[in-house]
Amino acid sequence: MTRFTVVAMLGFALVAPPAFADQNTSQERRRAECTDQVAHNQHFAKRQEFLDFCLAHTDVEVKRYWVCSSRADNANLGTDSRRAFLDWCVEEENYADAQAGRFSYCNARATNQNLKRDDREEFVNGCVERGEVSDDLWGSYQACFARADELKLAGGDRRDFVNWCVDRGNSYNASYSDRYRDCDSRARSRKLTGKDRRDFLDWCADASQAYQREYDTYWDRDRSCYTRADERKLTGDSRRDFLRKCLEQYRAKR
Repeated sequence: MTRFTVVAMLGFALVAPPAFADQNTSQERRRAECTDQVAHNQHFAKRQEFLDFCLAHTDVEVKRYWVCSSRADNANLGTDSRRAFLDWCVEEENYADAQAGRFSYCNARATNQNLKRDDREEFVNGCVERGEVSDDLWGSYQACFARADELKLAGGDRRDFVNWCVDRGNSYNASYSDRYRDCDSRARSRKLTGKDRRDFLDWCADASQAYQREYDTYWDRDRSCYTRADERKLTGDSRRDFLRKCLEQYRAKR
């Protein structure tokens, strides 16, 4: 190895930044941006809360912070509940109708029941959406979590099943686990994901037409009910009642 080569290599080693230098620079830049926003709101009492929140969330979520913070203020949430509510409220699917009071109740119920991670998130979201405060909802979730355990489901498959199971309510019976597996297989064969998958699983659970040879035709027809429910921005019981009536009208024609 020549002297020039050695010197060149040493020079590169001296001037080359560490692998994490870019990351540190990005973090410093983000902190400066968040600090600048705090500076522009000198009379804001929760400066440290905002700074911590800003560092941990995207720009879009930070813009939603102010509305969510106001909702949390109106509900007089405690420190832990407030932090959990803000994280939940700024998510796109929750932001429009986020209710701090309802979230506080559901979050406390999840804490009391020692729910963790995905099960906790699923319960809180379902509890807020359904707007129920009775023990019946928790009982449904308990039963569906246990059924998901029996089926050894995890991740997204578990969330889909629990949501599907709770929607079945008291009508759920032993045969439903087999039906779910069949509907899940059909959804996978159609390469359905996200909301399209959830809608199909919901339809497949109770549609007698799902077990007829031309079930694709029936699903393509019935899915318009789900589209109409989306256009009306229906959620919870209002959505379920609308879908039930809409689907009954379609099925009465065949």
